[in-house]
Amino acid sequence: MHLDDLLRNATPAPDREPALPVPTDWRAVERWLGTQLPVAYRRVAEVWGPVELGGALEIAVPCHGEYFDYGQWLRECSSPEAGLLFWPDEGGLLAWGRLRDHTLFWDTSVSADPDAWTVVSWMPSDRSQPNAVHDFGLTTAEFLDAVTSPEYGHQNSPRPVSATIRRTRYRSDVSAWPVPDLPARERHADRRAAFREGAGWDTLVRLVPPPEQPRLDDGVTWDSVFTRLGTRLPAEYVTLIERYGRGHWRETLNFVDPFRTDAGGLFWEIHRLTELCGILREDDPDAQLPSLWPAPGGFLPFAVTVGVDTVGWWTVGKPDAWPLGVLNRELDHEYPPLHATLVDTLLAWCRGTYDDQGFWTLHDDDPPPTEDELFHAAEFTP
Repeated sequence: MHLDDLLRNATPAPDREPALPVPTDWRAVERWLGTQLPVAYRRVAEVWGPVELGGALEIAVPCHGEYFDYGQWLRECSSPEAGLLFWPDEGGLLAWGRLRDHTLFWDTSVSADPDAWTVVSWMPSDRSQPNAVHDFGLTTAEFLDAVTSPEYGHQNSPRPVSATIRRTRYRSDVSAWPVPDLPARERHADRRAAFREGAGWDTLVRLVPPPEQPRLDDGVTWDSVFTRLGTRLPAEYVTLIERYGRGHWRETLNFVDPFRTDAGGLFWEIHRLTELCGILREDDPDAQLPSLWPAPGGFLPFAVTVGVDTVGWWTVGKPDAWPLGVLNRELDHEYPPLHATLVDTLLAWCRGTYDDQGFWTLHDDDPPPTEDELFHAAEFTP
């Protein structure tokens, strides 16, 4: 179906919000991206906004809401696998939607003219062809025409897409996307520089920009946390939580929420370790187990790794001087205290240069990650 006919004749789905455009400053978006975008894509966005076509083809447009942010979505689609090059690297694949289980990209290397970019799809979990990129060899307009044609069939998505439109699921609350001031390629270059050298807060924030709205439970103050714990916490940690909130660093190190009292919170983690120590002591009264807070100098946790090792402080001296430490999941081994600050430890963790004992690491038989893989994985996920 030709694009003009598709835009004119698509049928609204009755079971979801209608497809409606979102105000978009295309000049600002393209300035931030560092490139213009295909006219066909812009026309769809201006007429429909974030939309699903036939329940199978999702077209992602610049917008922002509780469950979607255009810039974050682009970054999430840009994980380097099998040597693939992604935007914002020059000539990299630039995401614009999904077709069933596959992410859709433009191959920006084929032409300086965005209207000549061809559509490719990629699904990292495709077990039959791991990390395979499928090139449709079609421009955006040609691709939309092809997938909505009754004769359409492709090894990657054999069924045609019906001309039924609906607002993309979880996009009911979206509004205009707040375009960042710093163009993406400048930010990319600055992050690369911070990945390679530097220390301290400025470097960490450049490498891993904090979320605009850190995820923390409302209604609880630091003073109430300190009162319940019976101690203040290191100022560096307090600042980190206020800037980033709870979430995952490099998808492998999870900071629990100090303001929560249920599962996933700081007090729950303290209780979990205390309970585990009690169970282990019942099984083996002679077991050498670590001393835990609130015992003098005891271990006070604040994060867990993907391997369920626990990261915390040895509460010796004043809070700002507490050394970092790691306990393994069985609590049968105390790694030596860490010597770096929390911020510089996180920098080393994101760079893949962390060389102290402790923390989850790759299995010995896993290939070491490349610099590109480490760089693109150096993110904080709320």
